[in-house]
Amino acid sequence: MDLKKLRMERRGRFWGEVTPYLGYVIQSGVAVLLLFMLIAFAAWYTSLVQHIPAGLPIRWIMLILFVPLTVNSSFRTYLQPADTVFLLPQESRMNDYFKAGWTSGVVYKLIGLALFFILSWPLYVRSDADPSLCVLLSCLP
Repeated sequence: MDLKKLRMERRGRFWGEVTPYLGYVIQSGVAVLLLFMLIAFAAWYTSLVQHIPAGLPIRWIMLILFVPLTVNSSFRTYLQPADTVFLLPQESRMNDYFKAGWTSGVVYKLIGLALFFILSWPLYVRSDADPSLCVLLSCLP
C-alpha cells in the first residue's frame, strides 16, 4: 500500500467535498464582511501606530499574543475511523503518511507567525524606548 498516494487521494477527496461550498460562502457576504473588517483594522492599526499611548507595555503584549500562536499547532491527517483497523498493519510505515501533513502544518504556522511578526514590528519599534532586535527572549524587560 502506497501511503503517500493514499494521503493525496484523501486530500483530493476532502477538497472536492469542500470546494463546491466556497461559492456559497462568498455569496453569503462573508467575503465582503472580511474585507470591511480588514479595512477597519488597517485604519485602526495605522492610527494606533501614529498615536501610541505613553507607557504601552508592548513587549508584554507581544509576548501574550505570540505564545498562544506559537504553542497552538495542528495539521490535517485526513484519517478516517476505519483506519484504526485497516492501517494498523502499516503502523511502522505511517511516518510517510504523516510527514506531508506535518510539513505543511509547520510551513503554514511559520507563515502565520512571520505575518504576525511583520504586523507587530512597527508597533514595537515606535512604542519601545529602546527597541532591539527581538531575538528569542531578549524582548522581555
